[in-house]
Amino acid sequence: MKKMNILGVLTASLLAVISTQATFGQKGNKVEIVNFSREERKICFHRVERDRRHGTETVKVFPLGCYRLQSKQRVTWNRTDKEDLHVKLYKPQLIDKVLGMRRMPGHTRYVSIEGSRGDVEFSDDVAGGTRYILKVCNKQYTQPILLALGFRTIRITATEGWWSVKKGSCVEFPISSMLFETWQVEYGTLPRLFYYARTKGNKPLVWRGKPGGHDGCVTESLPFTTNQFAPNSAGTVQAYACSGPQERKVNLRSIPAPKAGNSYFYLTF
Repeated sequence: MKKMNILGVLTASLLAVISTQATFGQKGNKVEIVNFSREERKICFHRVERDRRHGTETVKVFPLGCYRLQSKQRVTWNRTDKEDLHVKLYKPQLIDKVLGMRRMPGHTRYVSIEGSRGDVEFSDDVAGGTRYILKVCNKQYTQPILLALGFRTIRITATEGWWSVKKGSCVEFPISSMLFETWQVEYGTLPRLFYYARTKGNKPLVWRGKPGGHDGCVTESLPFTTNQFAPNSAGTVQAYACSGPQERKVNLRSIPAPKAGNSYFYLTF
């Protein structure tokens, strides 16, 4: 029975890959997909079924279609709709290895694959690029919340802080403008956002990620902006040592990406 189930899944996946050109070859919205990694990659696009009544989403098991791209290869996909999709990135082998998964906004025009971390980056050309914003609110904590943010795109992995959010107030961060002005990340790029936060006082409440997840370097009590991977004097890119005065590495929590048709990230305490 197990052999037949596995065979059925593999057959369906193969048919999805074979039918990619037919499914994606129709006229529609052009999306350019580029593999910037040093290895072959497979990228698959899955429809998302939404239950508006219960507020739930289900990712379809079988992909709408897949592409296999050699290193530095680029293809053009002619989409027929503007729905948000769920993207899975694989390292092709006998049983494909999943490298990463991410929601792709419906207005995406460029998909970039970066291989070292299994990242997929999306950007668009909507009126010069979507401006993403993070809205942070402190609804219940008497002590102000001190917040540090982490950013990850193919171009940069960085941390920045600190900001203070008082009880009963909200602060909006123009994420796209911050990334463009500090790191020259183009408008329209959908970043991965992370955070580390704590309340003031001798016994602070702390919000951090799980060990083994995304981490970042923060500087205690001082404003900071740190590139986690920067070239050394020889021009070789390496991880930031995080060994300066008051510096330490912390585990960061992920901030959910904007929902369909929205440009806002939300974080509420």
